[in-house]
Amino acid sequence: MRALLRKIGFVLRFIGVKLWHYPGLKIQGFIFIEKDVTFDIEPGAQILLKNRVYLKKGCCLECTDTGRMVLEEKVSVGHYAVIACCDRISIGARTLISHHAVVVDSRHVLDEELVCIYREYQKGVVEIGSDVILFAGALVGPNVCVADKTWIMPHSVVTRDILEPSGLWGGIPAQRKKELRFDD
Repeated sequence: MRALLRKIGFVLRFIGVKLWHYPGLKIQGFIFIEKDVTFDIEPGAQILLKNRVYLKKGCCLECTDTGRMVLEEKVSVGHYAVIACCDRISIGARTLISHHAVVVDSRHVLDEELVCIYREYQKGVVEIGSDVILFAGALVGPNVCVADKTWIMPHSVVTRDILEPSGLWGGIPAQRKKELRFDD
């Protein structure tokens, strides 16, 4: 009975999101939405969710300016994770963004004289490949590409491109720890 109620909840939230006026939200197929998921989409921005995307409780998808965010098929965004886009974020198929993980494509640029904390926003592009796992609390910053089948350890910060596939990365800033072997 509980499983049936859960499935009904998914369907009702899906219908609610489809009926709610989110002009920048495009959905291709069925997506799973738990309670308290937040969409913050400014006019001119767009979020594209492909088939079987799973958005867990409390996660936030934010798209500002003329940003474009694409979540491919079977992407799972964990509890209270944040994906914030003001330029472009692309997340490949079957990727897991674990709970409390953050993906952002912009940063503050510090003032040279440190008169104020920041003077401007610097936009960038984030591309995360397929079959990637960002464990709890991991952060991916702007202007970063992450290769397929890469695992980012908990509380790690990715500040530069990860071009070698099938690796375990961790630390601040993230460094390659070891190679991962997958049986295809």
